[in-house]
Amino acid sequence: ITNYLGIFSDLTGRKQTEQRLAHLAYYDDLTSLPNRLLFYEKVNHALYHAQQNVGMVAVIFFDLDGFKYINDTWGHLVGDLLLKKVAKRLQECPLCKSDAMARLGGDDFTMVLENLKNLNLSHQFAQNILEVMQPPFYLNGNETYVTASIGISIYPKDGKDVDTLLKHADAAMYRAKA
Repeated sequence: ITNYLGIFSDLTGRKQTEQRLAHLAYYDDLTSLPNRLLFYEKVNHALYHAQQNVGMVAVIFFDLDGFKYINDTWGHLVGDLLLKKVAKRLQECPLCKSDAMARLGGDDFTMVLENLKNLNLSHQFAQNILEVMQPPFYLNGNETYVTASIGISIYPKDGKDVDTLLKHADAAMYRAKA
């Protein structure tokens, strides 16, 4: 061999950018919870398994009561801080572990429970969420109490696809809020 030519490139920056874009595509940038796209994929996966095993799946939809008031009174930065703290509290609660949790946008959070053996488990899960929300949140030195409203839909009784289940869980949440 008389000549040899080699070209080397450091792809670290490119790989980091690709990972960041993948994260932004599937995760909420504010809370780092899965976003709507990833949640839909996970629920579709759960529904497929439920169809194969003749099982039940619970879709839980909840939002924070009075969240608009917090944004309007203290500003969006404090509202964002509250959303981060809610997400963190839910992720750290051992009784609130679900098969998938997501923030769909605004103050809307969703969860899915796969392989549900009876409906009481979904009701107890919702109660656990309400209990974890009871302690005050500390936002910029202010002690703030926040409540949540929760709606639940069950596959296959309330729907057979993600959109229908979310629609029914959202409607149930608004009935609970009323």
